[in-house]
Amino acid sequence: MATGQKILAHSTDKRPAPGAGLGLPCHLRSSFSLMLRLLVAGLLLTLSMTKGRAQDIPQTILDNHRATMGCWLAEFDDAELAKKALIIRLDVQTFYGLVCASNLYGDSYRIYQVEDGRAEWANLITFPQLDTKLGWYASTELQKPTWDEGKKLLRSEFPKQGSTSSCRQYSIYSWQNGRFYIAQIGLSGDCEEKDSDKDLIIYPFVDEVEKGGASGVAAEKNGTGGKADKAKKTK
Repeated sequence: MATGQKILAHSTDKRPAPGAGLGLPCHLRSSFSLMLRLLVAGLLLTLSMTKGRAQDIPQTILDNHRATMGCWLAEFDDAELAKKALIIRLDVQTFYGLVCASNLYGDSYRIYQVEDGRAEWANLITFPQLDTKLGWYASTELQKPTWDEGKKLLRSEFPKQGSTSSCRQYSIYSWQNGRFYIAQIGLSGDCEEKDSDKDLIIYPFVDEVEKGGASGVAAEKNGTGGKADKAKKTK
């Protein structure tokens, strides 16, 4: 043999398969490897979606949202705001719903309207709302808003009888002629005012709300009357 001659050995990958150190059988190691790969893929997808949503929201909107008074945003960075964001697109209008505060009743949101992509002219939306005892008021916040893309309806709801009750008052808004109008206000869940499993519609107005009674007890129209009218008839 000539001096200095090198003998090349075929190397093989000796790295243990995922799960091999756990003493798992071969078929279980394969399942473990597959689960690990799916977990990593899911994590990467979540990170990419969060990053993508953050890019969907103009930085001007995020900065102005932080500068507005009345929101508690210490626990939310921009990535978290983007993750929780509600984004609605209607023709040339885009609406960005950003968390304003979190509490036992759920997250409250403020919604900004941008037309033709001009984020520097974003408009903070004010929504009409109804307190069944005090009447109408305006608010820049919606509790737990959701968007029905098919029906183009925006819904908000809050607990009517405390966080431990299933009773909720909801408001449904429809986008018409450049603004959100109230399409319906009602009660859902196990509410004291309800006498059936169906939602109790408060708006369009029932007689008692219209007269300031605002107890939430529905008075039927077309002359049939509500509970108050029935009580009078029985006297």
